[in-house]
Amino acid sequence: HETDLAVGLESSTSQLGHLNSGTVKIYKDYANSADAIEAGTDHTHEVYYIKKQAEYNGNLYYLISRSPSSTSGAVGWVKNSDMSVQIHLGVDREAKTFYVKGTGSAYSKAWGGNKNLVISSLASLEDAAFAINLTEKVGDDVWYRGVLSGKTVWIHEDNLIKIQTIYSKYTHTFEEALTKQMGVLQQTDKYRNSAAYVASSNIGAAITADKTNLRRATKFEDNIAHIVSKGTPVTIVREVPGALSSGSTKWYEIKYAGETLYAHSSVVNPTAIIAKANVMSAQSGTSHVYGTLAAGTGVTIKKKGTAWHEISYNAWRNPTRSDVAEYLNPSNNDKFQHLLLSSSAGVSTIELNRVLVGKGILTGHGQTFINAGKQYGVNEVYLVSHALLETGQGTSPLASGVEVGKNAVGQLVVVTVANRSSLSDIKTTYNMFGVGAVDGNALAAGAIKAYNSGWFSPEKAIEGAANFISTNYLKKGQDTLYKMRWNPAVPATHQYASDIGWADKQTARMRSLYSMLDSYTITLDIPEYK
Repeated sequence: HETDLAVGLESSTSQLGHLNSGTVKIYKDYANSADAIEAGTDHTHEVYYIKKQAEYNGNLYYLISRSPSSTSGAVGWVKNSDMSVQIHLGVDREAKTFYVKGTGSAYSKAWGGNKNLVISSLASLEDAAFAINLTEKVGDDVWYRGVLSGKTVWIHEDNLIKIQTIYSKYTHTFEEALTKQMGVLQQTDKYRNSAAYVASSNIGAAITADKTNLRRATKFEDNIAHIVSKGTPVTIVREVPGALSSGSTKWYEIKYAGETLYAHSSVVNPTAIIAKANVMSAQSGTSHVYGTLAAGTGVTIKKKGTAWHEISYNAWRNPTRSDVAEYLNPSNNDKFQHLLLSSSAGVSTIELNRVLVGKGILTGHGQTFINAGKQYGVNEVYLVSHALLETGQGTSPLASGVEVGKNAVGQLVVVTVANRSSLSDIKTTYNMFGVGAVDGNALAAGAIKAYNSGWFSPEKAIEGAANFISTNYLKKGQDTLYKMRWNPAVPATHQYASDIGWADKQTARMRSLYSMLDSYTITLDIPEYK
């Protein structure tokens, strides 16, 4: 009987474990305590495989090994009370690709310690693809083995973005799609600080209003010589005094059609476009065209030249073909451009409200976004990201509230100090996505759209925005940021924005919001051109 006790009751197991301290005893033979050594620094701060255990004299011992084997790499026996252990199970060997969040570390073994570190910080590898070839479970935690930056490593599930990817094939080539995109309005702010040029021959004095009277004297009595349209070029001879108009008595003596005539300074611009002109990226007619200016458009000359003048020009300009190609190419895109927007992120109200702190009218509306997303089948993280972009972090006039009322004939107009007393049915409107806010009349058009839609509270405006996106885009198959911007099924039609960087500008915020979640799975829909 004593011989049986010396052998102990050994059995197979599958666990991983860490030694609790450097004073832990490691036994060559659990039945011989005199043969023990202290773990010290040589055996701590690393994870061990446990493939065999033994019950002896009322104690449970684990055989620790640096290899997944009870024979190869074995170090010795340790009492279970001196270890932290977790059940170790294989899950699958299915190949899959996840992406690095940028948090945590990578190890040579699952549940590794400091001695098992391969990459101490994954911060610099954020968004890097992680090619997985083995999945295991340690306790309740899932660990993935794969290749990252050429190294085979283990990464905990919380530090990975779990992605399911589908691919949508289209019948046209990338170049065909690009050519179609170049045929419609595309805009970029990439060149906002770059010099812009107009041929000096296209700049001169010009009439700035249609049906302008050119007169034979500097007064408004019946002395009209010609009635001309906006953009008509004239030659300024000199400034002269004349009849008061628009708070000024300044007139110009001009040459037009071989005659000496007069026009008030309010209808003549000394530096205007005298014929439709291209705005160029360099002092050359073959350089890139930033845009065009209509005849009569006033310009500010920043620097005069002989053949070309540098002018002040707006921030939004035409992109080059290569600029458009860069954003159109799915291979260049942040993965969040291809996130299916019809599925919830599962984010909590607390997490969303944390993001919305200090965001103007949007502050505290996390639950509103969640409710709107559920009601209309729109990803709530996307709704927040889009609203922050469109409202200038929740501070734009359209988002903050614009009063609209009906005039005497029932037309909707924006309320002003001057017209308030003459309007009826005045209500404050809110528009979170700039819906209906057309260029050139954004405030009035967006506010009137909100009035007609019944968006008289921030909550209604958020719900309305979700409904608008769902109805007009997601339900029509444009269910990713990329599809909303580029519509790969029918290129250059029904596109949400003209800014080539529109989709890209939303991804950083979406990634930031997603990084706040402990664990999640997202589905990507990647376009594949013919």
